[in-house]
Amino acid sequence: MDKYFLIGIKGTGMASLALYLKARGCSVSGWDRPEVFYTDEHLAASGISFSTEDDCPIDQDAKVIWSTAYKASSCSILKRALESRECFSYPQLLAALSQQGQTYAVAGTHGKTTSVAACSWIFSSGPRASFPIGSIFGSFLQGQGALCHGTENLILEACEYQDHFLAYKLRGALVTSIDFDHPDFFESLEDVMQSFKRFAQGLGFLVYCADDDNARKLGQYARKLGIMSIGYGFSARGPFHVTQAQDSSIALDLIPYMSFRLPFASKALLNDLVGSAILSAMLLLDRPQPKLYLQEGSLVSDEALATEIADMLKTLETYPGCTGRCETLLVEKGVTYIDDYAHHPSEIKVSLSNIRALHPGCRLVVAFKSHTASRTRAFLEDFASSLSLADRLVISPVYSSARQDGSHGEDEKLARELCDLITRRYLYSYTSKLESCVYASDSQAAAVLASALEEGCVCVTLGAANNRGLCRQAALLRRDR
Repeated sequence: MDKYFLIGIKGTGMASLALYLKARGCSVSGWDRPEVFYTDEHLAASGISFSTEDDCPIDQDAKVIWSTAYKASSCSILKRALESRECFSYPQLLAALSQQGQTYAVAGTHGKTTSVAACSWIFSSGPRASFPIGSIFGSFLQGQGALCHGTENLILEACEYQDHFLAYKLRGALVTSIDFDHPDFFESLEDVMQSFKRFAQGLGFLVYCADDDNARKLGQYARKLGIMSIGYGFSARGPFHVTQAQDSSIALDLIPYMSFRLPFASKALLNDLVGSAILSAMLLLDRPQPKLYLQEGSLVSDEALATEIADMLKTLETYPGCTGRCETLLVEKGVTYIDDYAHHPSEIKVSLSNIRALHPGCRLVVAFKSHTASRTRAFLEDFASSLSLADRLVISPVYSSARQDGSHGEDEKLARELCDLITRRYLYSYTSKLESCVYASDSQAAAVLASALEEGCVCVTLGAANNRGLCRQAALLRRDR
């Protein structure tokens, strides 16, 4: 039995990898900081133990995998492991896994987690549950364990940060969007585009969202290289043009005689599901006899691709969502509590617009904790604009994570600066519904949030992963009123 020890095991990608390896029959353990994350419960449910002690022993036979969020200079257990044995970073292990079978990826600045989760849902039930495939991505399907039905095929969430995705051997990929992010690594949007172009050069085929300007440009670039490129979306031309009816159902030109009611209101999120269906169908058609994996009662068509995609979109009508992506945590005393990991201004706009459309007439009370100082500095104006879509705002100190990319005291300083900017520019502005914006320390945030809630509100926690705990803390405080 292969043994693995994961340093930084609570990270979303690392925890997903841990569950995948466990499902493959490996022995998995690890280490991380004592801070509680939602991944703790998923690891525990899968029987994966981990230590929070820096001097914990590591089995000599175990392969050590470490999260790139950690550095040897500030993490003693990683320093000790690197000095005593061969270790692999998370992207290095994914690169090794990508060599073991047919591997496909979802890349993009936004939407890749949702899209891989949707692919996992497509292959999690019915006849497709016998398809030999696994997935690794930065979250978990709600109510599901790891997808690992075999090792012949693999779907990865491929992140552009530090050019990690360039190391993977891929047969094909879906690119959902390309935006400027990770300013601690990339200098500009053009820098990001160059990275995605290098990524595309190694693909057998590319599926891209034509509604995203930069993803569309990447598709055009790949087509010039002779790579099969498939665009989809509301502005796409051809068989994967998406239309939306007045009842909010969608249809594809490929199968105009069928409509689908998918569980999102935002066009960006609907596109993520459509893209996942196209990628999954392309993947499935790589195998002989794809009809073996169709749901009972599926339409029969002369066009195998149309048949597959129609079947998959029907499956996605019951997509449950994944942890930390527009996830409803509880409904209590007239308040709906939702958590979303949106940590980039573009993602925040999509998330809040989607939630408002799904809960018309409700006040949105948002608690936001930005992720990393470098991102907050680079996008301060954009964060202010996106967050002004809320009705009431509570802003906490920036979460620097293990990257620790801010100077001493900057986490609070940047959060207060953001709060002041929003207050000056958007409070009681005719361009915004914003009623209040307050700064709250980590120890005060739950109480401040609870005081802003009333019956008919939707409470939304946005940003860094440990911010989601505010929902249950605020709900508990409201019970005692």
